[in-house]
Amino acid sequence: MKIEDFWSLTESIDLIALGNGHEGDAVAPLIQVLASLPPKEIRSYAEHLAGVLYRLDGENYANHTGDSGRSGDGFLYCRCYVVAKGKAYYQTILSNPSAMPKTIEEWCEPLLYVPAKAWARRTKNNAADWDFETTVSYETGSNLDQWPNLIKEEEDPFVEPKLEKAAARAGHHFRSKEYGHVVKLLEQHEVLLSKKQLLMLNEARANQGQDNE
Repeated sequence: MKIEDFWSLTESIDLIALGNGHEGDAVAPLIQVLASLPPKEIRSYAEHLAGVLYRLDGENYANHTGDSGRSGDGFLYCRCYVVAKGKAYYQTILSNPSAMPKTIEEWCEPLLYVPAKAWARRTKNNAADWDFETTVSYETGSNLDQWPNLIKEEEDPFVEPKLEKAAARAGHHFRSKEYGHVVKLLEQHEVLLSKKQLLMLNEARANQGQDNE
């Protein structure tokens, strides 16, 4: 898949739903289109997605995202929104960081899970079993060339503690009944979990075969 194919597929996103804050509904058409493609093409889409998000991963962009720039996840979801809006909007932001979206209403976290859900639908597997690793990471702070002041995680106030970050994401997936994601996020921190987090993990394990795809 070429980058132009990536952008053409991304145009499947429902921009009206996105503008109304219905992020999951917005990406649903893209999942449907991707699920009609061979798994190799779905992996290629995931690779391009990581790449375009990686190019926006930088201090200069984060400094212009308002409330979204106060956390690593918020900045990531803001970058997802930029990509979801399409090629023209993305290129405008890429060349003009000051035009980054400024509010938490301009997020599109579900875009991150589109390849896994499309793959699951195509292969009749569970989305939690998607284990494809892209060559670059879309996580905030990965593009070190664009973070000149990022020394190391424990000294950087922009990066949230790993457990707190994992627990926040797990809570989102739990509410969406995506139990496999909850298990993957929490079990690596199991010895440090609070009683409430352990209950969430155990319930997710019990319901893992009933993920809402």
